[in-house]
Amino acid sequence: QELAWTILKLKGKSLLVVILKLAWSAYLYVVWRQRNKKYFGASLLTEDTILVQIKEIVRVHLGGSLINRTNPTNASLYTFWGIIG
Repeated sequence: QELAWTILKLKGKSLLVVILKLAWSAYLYVVWRQRNKKYFGASLLTEDTILVQIKEIVRVHLGGSLINRTNPTNASLYTFWGIIG
């Protein structure tokens, strides 16, 4: 159900769509890692740590991007996600 919504709604090339796609992919990756940690008996991460990891993955992927920062929406997204570029 979430995947269907993601595919349906996240179309286009705006910075917001790019960030949401990256965040979705990062979420799936981190959840998969958590499942593996639980399965193999490793210690699990806290919810806060998971959110920090997702944000870090998005930040790293967009760090070198050439995005129009004069657009107020893009500028606020860059600030919120801590993207340096």
